[in-house]
Parts: sequence; C-alpha cells; structure tokens
Amino acid sequence: MKFKETQVTRLEAEIESTSKRMEQVRNVFHAREKSATEVKMAKLLSDAKVQELKSVMEKQEKMYDQAIDHLNEMKKQLAKAHEEMKEYKDRAENLMAQNHKFQLERHEIAAEVKTAKL
Repeated sequence: MKFKETQVTRLEAEIESTSKRMEQVRNVFHAREKSATEVKMAKLLSDAKVQELKSVMEKQEKMYDQAIDHLNEMKKQLAKAHEEMKEYKDRAENLMAQNHKFQLERHEIAAEVKTAKL
C-alpha cells in the first residue's frame, strides 16, 4: 500500500508539474500571440500613416503645380503688359514729337501773322 501511495504522490506531483509547465507554455503562447497582434496593428497604423502622408504629398504637389502654372500665367501677363507699356510709351513719344512740331508751326504762323499786320 505504501508503494501505491508513493506512486500516487509521485503522479500527483508530475501532474502538478505538467500543469505548471502547460500554464507557462500557454502564457508564452498568449504573450507571443498578443505581440504578433500588436505588430500587425502597428503595421496597419503605419500603412495608414504612409497612405495619409502620400495623400498629403499629392495634394501639396497639386498645389505646387497650380502655383507654378499661376506664376507662369502671371509672367505671360507681365510680359504682355510690358509690351503694351512700350507701345504706349512709343505712341506718347510720337504724340509729344507731333505736339512739338505743331507748337513750332503755330509759333511760325503767329510770327507771320504778326509780320503781316505790321
């Protein structure tokens, strides 16, 4: 009987030891599973951030392209305005030259009239 009690005690100790090892294995498994889930979640968040950053960059590129297009349009308008200003300046110089010519003619006519009256 003593032998059976010893055997039962030994088996109970083995069962207890095995249960503890199984609990440790289960804990390690759950920890690894949790860690893998956290890694997956971090990757998903990272992917979402990358997509968000790509979207922001695309918007900024569009805005940059629009700004460049606007700048080029402004350059064209400035060149056109400069050309028009040059044309107006040339016309103004021609009108001033004609005015000066008419002033000289008027003075000559006035001098002739004055001479004719005398």
